[in-house]
Amino acid sequence: MYIQELADEPPSYLVLTAADPALKVAGSDEWVEDFASLEQFFDEGRWVVEWIQ
Repeated sequence: MYIQELADEPPSYLVLTAADPALKVAGSDEWVEDFASLEQFFDEGRWVVEWIQ
């Protein structure tokens, strides 16, 4: 998974997922409008996220 913060005001987010860490095999993308929506996106999917910079 890769999360890209977009340069909107306030920032929105593009969430890219794939079957491999390099994001090259079978994936999808989602857009969320703000950080609260991003947190809700993770909660709804019951995903545990480890933030790596």
